[in-house]
Amino acid sequence: MADSTIFGDGVPDGAAPALTDYVPIGQSPSGETPSFVRQTLASIRNLFMGAPTAAGDFPVSIDDTGKYVKRTLAQTKTILGVDTLETKMNSLLGGLFLCPGTHTYASATTITVPAGALSIYSVGDKYKYTQARSQAYTNDPAAGSNIELNMTDTSGFNVGNIVTVSSSAGSEQARVTVVHANTHLTVDTLALNHTTTNPVVYIGKTTTGEKWAYITAVADELLTINSGVDYTLENATITTPYYSKGRAVGFPEWFNWDGVGGSNPTGFSAISSNVTKFSMEGKTVNLLIGFQGTSNAATMSLTAPIAASQAIDALCRALDNSATLSVSHIAVLASTTIDIYQGMSGGGWTGSNNKGVYPIVVQYKVG
Repeated sequence: MADSTIFGDGVPDGAAPALTDYVPIGQSPSGETPSFVRQTLASIRNLFMGAPTAAGDFPVSIDDTGKYVKRTLAQTKTILGVDTLETKMNSLLGGLFLCPGTHTYASATTITVPAGALSIYSVGDKYKYTQARSQAYTNDPAAGSNIELNMTDTSGFNVGNIVTVSSSAGSEQARVTVVHANTHLTVDTLALNHTTTNPVVYIGKTTTGEKWAYITAVADELLTINSGVDYTLENATITTPYYSKGRAVGFPEWFNWDGVGGSNPTGFSAISSNVTKFSMEGKTVNLLIGFQGTSNAATMSLTAPIAASQAIDALCRALDNSATLSVSHIAVLASTTIDIYQGMSGGGWTGSNNKGVYPIVVQYKVG
């Protein structure tokens, strides 16, 4: 029987169409009069957007010619803003907000930000940013104390930094005690016998470059930050900066402020123990002080992490001439200097034997 059906595709007259067949209006290839041409679902899809090239293609957008075009799953998520929304939701759930604009290094404690910072940030806000600084070391440092990590570039590392030492043996945290420029770092202690298989030192407590700090001063286009001796703001690109005015998942409870570059207790020939840390609640600094050592002066003082806006006084228990005193006097000046006196009347310390302060939290205002 001749093929005279209006389908015009070689299907004999009287043949039943398949369930997947559709009947749209089409044009024959030779330009003849339009006729009904049987099309499958797949043919209709390809007519509008071409054959898919990968699993997950979606016809969700119109190109610059006005046609519907296929998009990959990744392209579709970008068009719909799904990735951005996911990132924002995760940040909001963690108490963090993405900072507007680009943040750039200005100094070891300051960051340049877009104008209008005073309407966004406040003293005491939490700040999270990423600066991936790592350096390979070339020796096999064994477990022990005062361990050297040989390297050709020590820039960005400072005495007092907490670093993550990593190799095929694992990862662990240590504190830098010596920086011999472009030769080696010395860290206080290692528990692992590291190898030269994937040997890397990272500044900070993570291997991803994430860093935390408090915002301690705000100007129109400048933020001042402080994270004690735990993290170093480097002269390098800052990515994904966030801020928080309250709870921030992952933010340290305390920042260390001991050792060189931190509290730096004076009046000692040697420090035997030093546990000094700080945190902030708005414009209030909580400073945990606790250190002892061998006295060589009648005075005793330390450096505060953030300058006080007003002078305060506090009482503490202390050690003098290797004996415990019932009451001693801490004076926080309107600066970064904290003086500690032997008695309430401001007496001096014995210039020998052990002296120090038993752990105490002192609060003072800043900003």
